[in-house]
Amino acid sequence: MLYIYNVVFKHTKKIVIIEDDKVIRENLIDILKLSGYDALPAKSGKSGIQLIEHSNPDLIICDTSLPELDGYGVLHILNNKPTLSHIPFVFLNAKASDTDFRKGMNLGASDYITKPFDVDELLNIVEIRLNKAHIIKENYYNNIKGISSFFVEAKAQLALNSLMANRDTKIFSKKESIYYKEKKAFNLFYLISGKVKLFETNKQGKELILQLIHPNEFFGYTALVQNKPYSCFAAALENCEVCMIPKDDFLNLMYQDVHVSQKFIQLLGNDIEAKEHKLISMAYGSVKKRVAESLIELAQAQRTQNEKKPTKIYILREDLAALVGTAKETAIRALCDLKAAGHIAIENKYIEILNFKALKNF
Repeated sequence: MLYIYNVVFKHTKKIVIIEDDKVIRENLIDILKLSGYDALPAKSGKSGIQLIEHSNPDLIICDTSLPELDGYGVLHILNNKPTLSHIPFVFLNAKASDTDFRKGMNLGASDYITKPFDVDELLNIVEIRLNKAHIIKENYYNNIKGISSFFVEAKAQLALNSLMANRDTKIFSKKESIYYKEKKAFNLFYLISGKVKLFETNKQGKELILQLIHPNEFFGYTALVQNKPYSCFAAALENCEVCMIPKDDFLNLMYQDVHVSQKFIQLLGNDIEAKEHKLISMAYGSVKKRVAESLIELAQAQRTQNEKKPTKIYILREDLAALVGTAKETAIRALCDLKAAGHIAIENKYIEILNFKALKNF
């Protein structure tokens, strides 16, 4: 299920900045304070943890290279503190190599900012992570079991991070198959980068995309839980990197850890809800509405929930048609109608969203 986040009230949000470089630290403080946030600085990993324990912030921005205790160590310690492990954690790194990125994400980091950073990118990431945390908290705290559920989620994430640690990854080229329908399920998959499509084909070979998988999402778990072959095809929508976890390792963890079991039960429930929505949309929604919904889905995956900022999406027209469930020519006509209405702009294979609100309310 996909969401476009609403803007939270910035003036109530506390952000801890852990950065040993004085110039960068003060620059971050100035930018965040001018944007309405309460910025709390720390010069080292140890002092940063003390500040986090004392202030209980809404977001943490932490440099990976710190004296005495580096950023990875800070995150590792916070992961073992249930009252703090849920706080969104954003790494700040001058290297930003694939190894550094994977290491941070496997530990449970929410995002990565590369130095030197762009101010708009920084504020966009801060806003998105705060909004996402705000929605999660609202969902959990809406009932009396909210606090308990929140910590269950945090514990499940720690267990899953441990499951994925030091696993081999594989690079799949655009359109390359990841698994086939009716083939025996051997692995759980976790998408590190790129996009993956889960799809069906008819006798004529026409595709219907059932679900798009975005970075930091699992797929292939339904077949493992049911002990059945894969029920559809999976292929790279674009070049992507995938972590593959053996079936036995996944099932052993799921059966032994109730928090992980609850996590995947929730994912299975979300999948059913999403499929029901897709069926209703295909049965009763116009092609134009389905195209609009698909564009919003793709835009949200690119972390650009700010409706005032244009968003460019790259997708082949045949893939868009397969996602919508219509002919390529029909999808193109719907795009032309949306362009004529001023909701989008089209340049070659790129689609630029000009009016999020109009697409959501179509």
